[in-house]
Amino acid sequence: MMSFENNPFLPPSPTSSASAKGDSKDSKARLEELKKKKLADEQEATKTAEAATGIIRMPVVVHRATFGSVNKVELLEFDNVAACEGAAVVMGIPGTNLTSVVSAGYLAKQLALPIVAEMRVPSLQPQGVVVASVPYQPVRIYGDAKLVVVQSELPITAGGMVHNLCAAILDFCARHKSRNLVLVEGIPTKPADLKDAERLRFVTTDEDFSRHMKSLNHLGIINGILGGLTGQLLADAPLADPPILGVTAIMAKVDANLPSAESAVHVVRALNSSPFLGEHKVDLTDLENSAFELETALQDAMKKAKAAQGPGERGGAPPSSMYM
Repeated sequence: MMSFENNPFLPPSPTSSASAKGDSKDSKARLEELKKKKLADEQEATKTAEAATGIIRMPVVVHRATFGSVNKVELLEFDNVAACEGAAVVMGIPGTNLTSVVSAGYLAKQLALPIVAEMRVPSLQPQGVVVASVPYQPVRIYGDAKLVVVQSELPITAGGMVHNLCAAILDFCARHKSRNLVLVEGIPTKPADLKDAERLRFVTTDEDFSRHMKSLNHLGIINGILGGLTGQLLADAPLADPPILGVTAIMAKVDANLPSAESAVHVVRALNSSPFLGEHKVDLTDLENSAFELETALQDAMKKAKAAQGPGERGGAPPSSMYM
């Protein structure tokens, strides 16, 4: 993963006086609140399930494309995908932490984005997802004219899958004239260097977004190495054929020993006031609690998925470093 430690291009961060134990207590208290809420939600879900018909609605596929022959990725777009023309695309596929998927998931939920496409990745652990009585693949694309979100609960780290997934995403962005491809990554950081965690790091081809981020006192990236899907997309996007309109990468510091929800909060706040969303703002009233709740649910899902993986299916993104 990317590292902010011993970075000659960044001003030194003030030593944090926050106690890790205090943060841990806050997390435990939130987990207790979450358990109570989860119980109430389960009771409500039981009532809803009793009224459900169980009838599956079949999505209508209007476009299919396959990328690669080994570790192939199949892109399937539905009959409502045309509404996404020109919208920015935010990536929400987990790496070593959940900053990206929590950020993207919150935006998709608050904007009530429908599913417009999915990606079938046969090399991934077999799994299906049912959303609003429709079965989908683990990698889904939500979107409309406001925003597009690519989301998965399963991390994708194997080299062949990553390259083919990149090709599929760039093809989607080019054909739908997406304004910008927005990549989000959480960067594990020592607690002592988290004092300025609210200051995001970014690189972009969009001048309006650059001015927006600088106005919020965030830092532009000068040099660095970023591994995994995010790094590969950032490298491939400027060379895409057909070309895409733009690419942006946003990095947030995250304590590797604590939940990623706080870093996701900083990302959502920055995107919510950005040119990419225009007048389509999301409600930030319950952002912190919702992000924490979403992350906890995703962590549980990922643990179960990892436990079900075969011994030859586990991999990891190459190490990264960042100089800004």
